[in-house]
Amino acid sequence: MTRAEEMRELFGRWRESGQSLMAFGKAEGVSYAKLLYWRRKFGEEIGGSVQPAAKSSTADRFVPLQVAAESGSAEPRAEKFEVWLSNGVSVEVPSGFDEAELRRLVGVLAAC
Repeated sequence: MTRAEEMRELFGRWRESGQSLMAFGKAEGVSYAKLLYWRRKFGEEIGGSVQPAAKSSTADRFVPLQVAAESGSAEPRAEKFEVWLSNGVSVEVPSGFDEAELRRLVGVLAAC
């Protein structure tokens, strides 16, 4: 059985499971990034509505994030948060991050 056939079978089980892709991947021991890769590769063939992403500049793919302050707090207090890129790569970002460095990192990772 080829890798593509294995992945088609895996996606068949995912559709029947009713789980989110991330939860299913954890249960099956398959990384979310790998599942996103194969879902894009197969497109609608596997019943996913995701089409391969059109190439665009990094600036077009960066989505600004605004964090609202908790009520009664002067500033938002997040120890860290996670950013998921459209190519399935995730970045854990600590509080107090440098915005310019994060933009540079996202640009590099988006090109992967």
